[in-house]
Amino acid sequence: MKKIIWMFLLCFVLLIIPSKTLYADESFAISKLNHSLVFDKYKEDCLYAIYSDKEDVEFVKGESSNNKVVTVEIEDGELNVEPVGKGTCNVTVTDEDGSTEVIKVTVTENYYKGYIEDELDQVTYIDRHWYGSRKLFIHTLSNCKGSIKIGKDTYKFTIGSSGEKYVKLKKTYKLNQKVYLMIEKDGVKFTTWEEISSNTYSVRVKGSKKKLKVYFLNLHKGDVITVKHRGKTYTKKIKKNYDCKKKAFTFRTRKKVRKNGDEIKVTIKNKSKKKLDSNYYTLRNGSCDRDDDDDDDQP
Repeated sequence: MKKIIWMFLLCFVLLIIPSKTLYADESFAISKLNHSLVFDKYKEDCLYAIYSDKEDVEFVKGESSNNKVVTVEIEDGELNVEPVGKGTCNVTVTDEDGSTEVIKVTVTENYYKGYIEDELDQVTYIDRHWYGSRKLFIHTLSNCKGSIKIGKDTYKFTIGSSGEKYVKLKKTYKLNQKVYLMIEKDGVKFTTWEEISSNTYSVRVKGSKKKLKVYFLNLHKGDVITVKHRGKTYTKKIKKNYDCKKKAFTFRTRKKVRKNGDEIKVTIKNKSKKKLDSNYYTLRNGSCDRDDDDDDDQP
């Protein structure tokens, strides 16, 4: 009789004690889960594999009740669980025998913040931070807030589902001036920066008789072009913007242009006399593209 009473009490205790929660940190057998899995501390490239502990039995199907919290995939007979958002959902997994188990999966606020920080670090960048341009291109996560700070100027904006944004600038900033980008998503803040850099350069030279035709990209008002040929120097000041455009200028030379062997140096400086680009060209059959020479002398 006493034995029966003790067995009854043991069963009662087991019923009222909640199942143990396993904190995900590695691959493990499903029997260790006790139907509960918690992601609390973020790890980079977090993807956990759950396998069946039945001998020679593999999982064949997995489903998440909320793909905005965790996504699942069956690979090599194992259930891969990847947390992607905060919250709780159920994951249902079925093995070859037809047995089905439901796992309660929780992704905590702490884990989610670590996840967002890592995602922001991987995908956020500033493009087109070029001298003379009035537009910056931002790439980051979708649906977040952002701001650009250059010197004393601040530009605030929101980013939609594309994760991309063109930010118009009200003026031209100095070469090498720092551009700070601040992004905020779901309470997580991330900052990165770049410098205003030159994307203005010559791309090709063509010569014949007493003429040199030089092709450029991204010239801006105030830039000064200097072309040197056979000891003579020729200059031209740019009077308008050719941002993101190709433009060619012809220089009349005092000495004859020889179609093979003539060396031409092309330099571009901005209105503050800062060098934007410098490159040598050696004519072959009357022309030379930038990539034809290895003698680049860029700033």
